[in-house]
Amino acid sequence: MRDTNKAYLKWSVSPKGFKFEIYKEGENIPVKQWQIFSQELSKHEYVAIQILNQLVDEDQAEVTESNIILPHITVAHLPDEERNTLGLPEPFPFDIEIRASGNLTDPNFRYIYRFLNGKLQPFVNPKRIGTYLEITPEQTYLLVGEVYHLIESLDEFNQKSLIQRDIKTNLLTFTKMVVSPYMCKFKNLQ
Repeated sequence: MRDTNKAYLKWSVSPKGFKFEIYKEGENIPVKQWQIFSQELSKHEYVAIQILNQLVDEDQAEVTESNIILPHITVAHLPDEERNTLGLPEPFPFDIEIRASGNLTDPNFRYIYRFLNGKLQPFVNPKRIGTYLEITPEQTYLLVGEVYHLIESLDEFNQKSLIQRDIKTNLLTFTKMVVSPYMCKFKNLQ
């Protein structure tokens, strides 16, 4: 169990991205005061703060009064070492199955994707927020790189109104998916 009398770094996930905060004695420490509490952090957490500050300096992260937010697009492209230092989950190591519902020429055409376990069975009710994928509270992963972009583009397509969908849009999205470096299974469901 964590010593709450000592300052510590914590992250949580939201639709905007990963929020990093420092807490001491159950209280959230304003970002302006983080330097004061840096001596109480572990070396690992101190290095994580340096990474966060660098990302802020590079306009890859946003500072609010009480936290630093790493947008999902930033998290998707962090090097492994930085993700590990920040204490983020490992990249999703399994397959993703992508299927089509309907024909490409239909305006109600949709993509359906499922996250598969190592035995090619789908996980039951996984929750996804941006790059964050929760299979269970104890089993979480990140969607990184091309995998993140692929899933985002499928969701973006599926959210389009029927008026916005036509054969050209359907084919362009399909082409993006097929030429993605990520290998996917594609099946047509009628």
